[in-house]
Amino acid sequence: MIMFLRKITDAGVTSETQREDALEIRATNMMTTYLSLLVYPLVAYSYFEFPEKTYWIQLLFLASLYGLSPIFNHFKQHTLARTFSVYAGLLAVLWGTWLFGFDTGVQFLFFVNVVNAFMSFHFAHRWKVALIILSIFLVYLFSWYIYETYGAEIPFNYHQKQTWSVFFWILGFVAILIYSYFSIQVVRTKSRILLQHQSKLENQNLALSKANKELDYFFYAISHDLRSPLASVLGLIELMKIENDPKQINNYLNLQESSIRKMNDFIFDIIHIAKNARQKLESEPIHFQQLITDIFIQHEFNEDSQKIEKIIQINESVPFHSDPTRLKIILNNLLSNAIHYSNTTKEHPQIKIDIQTSHNNAKIIVWDNGLGIPEEYQKKVFEMFFRGTDAKPGTGLGLYMVHEIVSKLGGQISLKSEVGNYTEFTITLPQVN
Repeated sequence: MIMFLRKITDAGVTSETQREDALEIRATNMMTTYLSLLVYPLVAYSYFEFPEKTYWIQLLFLASLYGLSPIFNHFKQHTLARTFSVYAGLLAVLWGTWLFGFDTGVQFLFFVNVVNAFMSFHFAHRWKVALIILSIFLVYLFSWYIYETYGAEIPFNYHQKQTWSVFFWILGFVAILIYSYFSIQVVRTKSRILLQHQSKLENQNLALSKANKELDYFFYAISHDLRSPLASVLGLIELMKIENDPKQINNYLNLQESSIRKMNDFIFDIIHIAKNARQKLESEPIHFQQLITDIFIQHEFNEDSQKIEKIIQINESVPFHSDPTRLKIILNNLLSNAIHYSNTTKEHPQIKIDIQTSHNNAKIIVWDNGLGIPEEYQKKVFEMFFRGTDAKPGTGLGLYMVHEIVSKLGGQISLKSEVGNYTEFTITLPQVN
């Protein structure tokens, strides 16, 4: 029985059906099924109370009409299914007024049909609701005329009329409760879906606004960070054409190499940012010691790097899984910045790396006692193309890229720094499964 009711409830609902439409289809199916079940006790009563009459056959026919709504839904005639459920109920009430008469309170069920019209269409089709209510009113007048002219089919005494009046009022309230319950469920779910869509649109608008802002910055950077090195290279080439001194030519070549490297770094940063926005997350076991060692090897020919003491503390009590490419970009940017902005005039320049893993996340701390970051710049260092100083070259994309990747991985990053004393970045990254 439960499986049968479930099949009726899902009639017309497919994998392609929108969630909002599925709710209304199920509500129509369930309302008509439950109301149909309410009629079957009357069928049994009519059969035993009036065996010589055909009332039970008529009631059975009316109850079966309700079963057509799920059939219409099955053939994707959803509006017809809802409309038919209202008119099937109206026909049942018309039959009831003819059989029992207005003295029994059966006319209250006309109001139940009005409620059904509002609940079935949820004010989405006002003109349809208006036409249905008008037709209900006309049927009401017609049934009243029939009663006044011919009277009721079954002549009840006063006590029987009171009994049936209580029954019809209870039946009406039960029907209204059924309509209200399913309608509230539909409205609640629609409201929840609407809020989800609204939240999604707000997030998309924020992302679009951010993308537009970054695009503006990008065009500015193209005109500045790419054209400037290119202009330098072109100028140096012109000088080389008229220069005969081999030493000076070699100096020009070194300057060209520096400009091209700067341009190359900028292009790689842009590529990494684009990949981070589009590529899906990977999940692999992370070997922090090897990862950090490889990064320092890349910088081993840097004169400043050779003067800095590297202190690495890794406690991998639990294996950590994350995206190795993105994690390497994070660590590479932080460590290269620590080397780039180090203060090698100090007696003991240091870079400290402290990593702790757990079942939920990994906590990474990168500390150095280099130049430090002024307090007024600390909230801006993660912005695209922001550079706190012109004393040393850079693209202004490194920390922005770190922040974006950390966000992509679902983590958090914080900064503490004092000018001339230290800089400390703390990153918390969740396990990526």
